[in-house]
Amino acid sequence: MNSTLFFLYSTFLLVGSTRFVCGRRLHPDTQSHIEPCSSKKWSKSCSPDVCLHEEHQAEFVVGLKPYNGPGDNQELSVIQLAKENHELFKDGKISFGLRKGGLFGGIGYDDSGSERKSDALRKHAYKFLQLRHNNRLGSHTEKHYVPIRQMKDSLYIGTIFVGSPPQEVHPIFDTGSTNLWVVGTKCKTPSCTKVTRFNPQLSKTFRALARPKRIHIKFGTGEIEGTPALDYISIGGVNIRQTFAIVDNESGGYDGNNVFDKIKFEGIVGLAFPEMSSIPGPSVFDNLSHLKHLKHNEFAFYIGDGHNDSLLMFGGVDPDLYEGKLKMFPVVREHYWEVKLDAIYIGQHKVCCDEPSYVVFDSGTSLNSVPSKDYRVFMDHLPYGVCSKNISDDLTITYVLNGQEIKLTPEQYMLVNKDDCIPAFMQLDVPSEFGHAYILGSNAFMRHYFTVFRRGNGKDIPSMVGHTHFKLEFYRLGSLRLDMMKKYLKK
Repeated sequence: MNSTLFFLYSTFLLVGSTRFVCGRRLHPDTQSHIEPCSSKKWSKSCSPDVCLHEEHQAEFVVGLKPYNGPGDNQELSVIQLAKENHELFKDGKISFGLRKGGLFGGIGYDDSGSERKSDALRKHAYKFLQLRHNNRLGSHTEKHYVPIRQMKDSLYIGTIFVGSPPQEVHPIFDTGSTNLWVVGTKCKTPSCTKVTRFNPQLSKTFRALARPKRIHIKFGTGEIEGTPALDYISIGGVNIRQTFAIVDNESGGYDGNNVFDKIKFEGIVGLAFPEMSSIPGPSVFDNLSHLKHLKHNEFAFYIGDGHNDSLLMFGGVDPDLYEGKLKMFPVVREHYWEVKLDAIYIGQHKVCCDEPSYVVFDSGTSLNSVPSKDYRVFMDHLPYGVCSKNISDDLTITYVLNGQEIKLTPEQYMLVNKDDCIPAFMQLDVPSEFGHAYILGSNAFMRHYFTVFRRGNGKDIPSMVGHTHFKLEFYRLGSLRLDMMKKYLKK
């Protein structure tokens, strides 16, 4: 056997109870040992499937809260979203979206051009899904496919300041997009005038950029137009000079729907990868990293159970907020924060993944998603409608990422409204050459797991996503954000 074949053989082979990883033999009594990510065993040819976060302390934080406008109830909105998706599937309709097809490059469906374009895209998606499902779609035709035009339904907002003197803006912090956008005073549409808008004329340090002169972003439920600009922004008390786009027009799709009427959009801080960028210059997170404001190029979400107890942490984590070890998993593609998925179990029943699959950690999406090929199994095994007498008796759902289990108990994944229960899962197909996509969202996953996102070095060390359980005593503490903010202000 030549050296190359031997290396590959020794990297992945399982022999009896002894595992070989990266050419190194692991004995049975050490297979459960996971090394810190800082251990110098990374290379282009071999990266650990999982490693442990070193637990360095966050450098600064931004307080987050769910957006609730007049008459809004985010919990009921999420329940309604899950119910509508569930009813569509029961009626034989399959929901789908495309990579890069949604709002700001997220997962969604760009049919904004015309009804003819919409039909063409639907047929394209149907043909791809036929191939992906090995022609097992039965009686479904392309007309049975329903586009999910955008997935930005989870509005956890924070505060940033733009310009000199600073103007307060309340953007969404989104791991499913990359750029910074803020709504400007030139935008006169009704969806703009009802939110806080940035006025560039009041900023002494504002500068418009000549190229490109205009930025157009089209997606399924709308279109935005804006101009690129440069000004100071302050995030978590840290000031950087940042390129961004000022929205000066928002409009609905050809069918008249306007997503901005629903999400009450003031701005968005994208936290995904540069590949998704449509604005000149580095993103906010890249800027923080390049300007050495962060010793460690990572951020973490703590999505609490109350109105004022969620945090976005930059430069590290806070072990006071979680228990157990933070297990980190390599990102398979630096576009979304996506990690290889090995399997999903409902109780002891394996649901996936015989074909290539991945999970997307998305703070901008409320629900978890599963493809249509698995959603029927979820419907058969999980109660929809009247709650069980004891919810804890329902089945636990287990995700397996690189051999490590992530469990969601019934108390965690079940949405409850009085006596009605519905699992926090939606059916969504995302046709692509990368396999099946499974979203882990903010309300349905990140409200139960402390989640950290780390950027790699662009060479041999990959970007990673990590998670662990919250400490319940902090999770249920409504004054958490104030206490934690005081803690960081003392530094």
